Amino acid sequence: MKLQKMNLADIHGLLDTNEKDITITIRPSGLQEFAINPLSWACKQILGVTFSGSTATLLGTAFHAAIHSFLTGKNERQSLIQAIMAIKDGWKFIPESKRDKSQREIYLLVKQYFLANYLSYAKNIKGKVVVSEHNMQFSLADDIVCTGTTDHIIEENGELIVCDIKTSAISFSTKNVKFDGADLIQERDKLLKELELKKTKEDKRILIQKQLDEIAPLADKLQADYDLACYTECVKQAKAKYGIQLAVYAMLYEATTGKKINKARVELLIKTKIPKFETYEFELVDFKQYADYQLDIIIESINAWRKGLSSKLLFNYNNSTFFGEELGEILGY
Repeated sequence: MKLQKMNLADIHGLLDTNEKDITITIRPSGLQEFAINPLSWACKQILGVTFSGSTATLLGTAFHAAIHSFLTGKNERQSLIQAIMAIKDGWKFIPESKRDKSQREIYLLVKQYFLANYLSYAKNIKGKVVVSEHNMQFSLADDIVCTGTTDHIIEENGELIVCDIKTSAISFSTKNVKFDGADLIQERDKLLKELELKKTKEDKRILIQKQLDEIAPLADKLQADYDLACYTECVKQAKAKYGIQLAVYAMLYEATTGKKINKARVELLIKTKIPKFETYEFELVDFKQYADYQLDIIIESINAWRKGLSSKLLFNYNNSTFFGEELGEILGY
């Protein structure tokens, strides 16, 4: 469903008069969306509004297609063919105004990320994959279902891990990491970069090398602990951004199979000039508790809406979030 330009009152009017005995779907990504912008969630899940795609989302879709193909037995070439098919299928959903890359450019990016970054990791986990692109559905209440497709679930050391592939334009930030000696490590790295520059004159090189000889031994000694501090900070950010979503995937798998999952892994591809690949792993116990609480809130909100409570009270609008920006496609102001 596509809506014409309208104001918030019009949208709430549509929600209040919409058929109430419809089946409503809650998706893992929807818990965070509901928490920060309930109106965006309601437009999608109650009114069935769809928003236009982008080359960034199509890149992610094509990459997922290639990975699923490889993890389920296909070779590299066959997997890239699946990526091409996904790009062709999704291209029509991107408005011309948002086509900032061609289909070929998207494919070349997928190929670069797949072959240069993800493939060696994928070869390592291929034999550990329990399911890939696994669709799950579970009834939560009358005409309310939770459904989602997890990227893959692997088994390591007898433990199931729910894995989610994410693409991002930037890495998680480590600028706020508190570590004694961070300045020394950063100064060493700065000097090393300067030493590698072709334009650096010989007399300057001698001076830089002398400085490096003084600080490098201690900086090198501190590096492992600093790397651990940075990784811990990145895990913290990964948990905050993706923890609830991955907890719901784990809960869905448990509800439909009876098998417990208490660990998650974020597989992050960073779309920098030279693509990077990082993984972050964390426990899910606390996130499951919060997800369960958030699901109860959504179910109670749906039931209150069905009983006639105004959608203005249940589904408010927050324009300071990504989900708020999405609604700009239909809001008339």
